[in-house]
Amino acid sequence: MSLTGAMKKIIVNETMHEISITLYVRKGVKLKSGEFGTINATVEPGQEKQVFYGDLQNGYLNAFCCTAIVDGKEVKYSERVKECGCHLDNLLNHKDILRFKEVEFEVLSAE
Repeated sequence: MSLTGAMKKIIVNETMHEISITLYVRKGVKLKSGEFGTINATVEPGQEKQVFYGDLQNGYLNAFCCTAIVDGKEVKYSERVKECGCHLDNLLNHKDILRFKEVEFEVLSAE
């Protein structure tokens, strides 16, 4: 967490393509309470980027969407948290680092 109350996530791009990522910030604590906003980041291959989102009242992520251009075609992958405590919820909200390892954008690990 930053000094301003925003939450921090480190996005690591281990693919061979530039990826554009949108993080969807949950409004409040309850999963069904809607979106507080979105954060967009572009991460070059082999790079990592810190992103800050939300605040003390809106510090959870509901979803992500990743986009890349592969062989001249746009490839897009997104996932949304369906219930609190599920695998994706744990990856997005209980880990500091999100690693993207494949162009299909399967999130294989988080730290």
